[in-house]
Amino acid sequence: MGKKEIQVPKVFIKGRLIGGVDELVKLEEEGALGVLLEGIIPRSMVVCVGCAGMRFAMCMECNGSLKILDEEQNEMVKCGECNENGLIACSICS
Repeated sequence: MGKKEIQVPKVFIKGRLIGGVDELVKLEEEGALGVLLEGIIPRSMVVCVGCAGMRFAMCMECNGSLKILDEEQNEMVKCGECNENGLIACSICS
């Protein structure tokens, strides 16, 4: 990389600057990293209240039926908001 200095991303735990990779490795070797991480809920365990972690929710326009009423033509037409399963991407977690 020539003379450019490369900065490794800094890690913060509970709002406290821990440092870079060298500091993390040292903490892990000393057995202190686990102590710092206690009480933190892994993101994979947090469940979305909108979709229960499924990343999709039922379409609010057609209620998952894939059809809506076109009031001008007074007939049922394909819903343009959802996918082929009557689902939309969760607006909370997607």
